[in-house]
Order: sequence, then C-alpha cells, then structure tokens
Amino acid sequence: MGKNIHHIVCFVILLSCLSACNKQSKDNMDVVRLERFYGQEKVDEIKEKCEDENQINVAETLIERAREVLSYTGSKDEADRKGVGALDRYYVFHGEYIGIESADVNIELLTTKQEHNKGYIWIKYSAAYYDKENRLITASFDVPSRWEIELENNDWIVTKVEEHP
Repeated sequence: MGKNIHHIVCFVILLSCLSACNKQSKDNMDVVRLERFYGQEKVDEIKEKCEDENQINVAETLIERAREVLSYTGSKDEADRKGVGALDRYYVFHGEYIGIESADVNIELLTTKQEHNKGYIWIKYSAAYYDKENRLITASFDVPSRWEIELENNDWIVTKVEEHP
C-alpha cells in the first residue's frame, strides 16, 4: 500500500511539473501574437517609453479625437469626419450594428514617438456599445493598435491604423 501511494504522489508531481513547463503566460502569448502580426521591429517600439511632454501631448490630442470617434453613436450624415484621418474606421456606423445608443470607451497610451513631421502612437483600447435598454450590442476589449501619424498643415493626423483583425 505504501508503494502505491508513493507512486501516485510521484505521478501527480510529475504531471504538475509537465503542465507547468508547457504553460505560457498570457503576456508571452500576447507578445508572440503581436510579433507575428506587426513584426519584431514594431513590437520593440512598445518597449520604448516616451517621456517627452510635447510628444505625449500630441498623442493625447489624437487619443481624445479617437475617443470622440469611438464614442459617437449618431448617424453617418451628422458625423463630423473632418480631420479624423484614418481614425474614421472607428465610427461604429461602419459596422452592421443597429440600435446603438451609448458607448463606453477607454483608451490607454502605451508609447509614442515623433520625429520631424512623422511618428507613431501605440495604444490599447476597449469599446462597448449599448442599446437604449443598456444591453450590450458589441464590444472589443484590450485591443492593441499602432497608429502612424503625420503633421499636415500644422495639425497632427492619424494616417494609418494597424491592428490585428
């Protein structure tokens, strides 16, 4: 009987060791997924923390513009699409959803870099859309996104949005 218990205990320990060795953390899996989609060079940009207040202000201004676009639940005809550039893709009226009355949007700046008249911004965003009874219609959570930006006529604009489909 003692040998059987010993074998069972050894087997359980072996299984737990094997499963621990095969587990990848969620963060590691996310990094691998990002590297496959964006490439190593762009993913390495995220590691560079921006501390330049002017660059952060540019990024925050564009993030606020994106927040307005993502939060807009009105009609396509009434949307102020001037100056949004590639952020236009975030208007919810581009989707197939009807009955959207409200939105809950969160955007987090990960990093930014601007040199001369060009640059990029990395963000992570979540957006949830609700009907008039406050029932969830659609949502996206913790979506990493890379925006290419350019200075045009003294105004920074998002010229390209890259994010995993």
